[in-house]
This record gives sequence, structure tokens and C-alpha cells, in this order.
Amino acid sequence: MIQEIILQIKMNALKLDERLYIEDLEERIWKLEKSIKLLNDQLDRIYLD
Repeated sequence: MIQEIILQIKMNALKLDERLYIEDLEERIWKLEKSIKLLNDQLDRIYLD
């Protein structure tokens, strides 16, 4: 019984780690997309001027 509880706690901790990792990746992707958009805007200004 106790071993089952410990196993469940470990599994929940792994799920939480995965969610936090995914959230971190989503935030990094969002920042990269924002940077790419800014770079594209700068390139547009350079080539259109």
C-alpha cells in the first residue's frame, strides 16, 4: 500500500515536471516568434527604404 502511494507520488511529480518543461518550451517558442517578427520588421524597413 505504501509503495503504491510512493509510486503515485513519483508519477505525479514526473507529470508536473513535464508540464513545467512544456510551459518553459512554450514561453521560449513565443519569445523566438516575437524575435523573428521583430527581425522581419527590421528587414522590411531596410529593404523598403
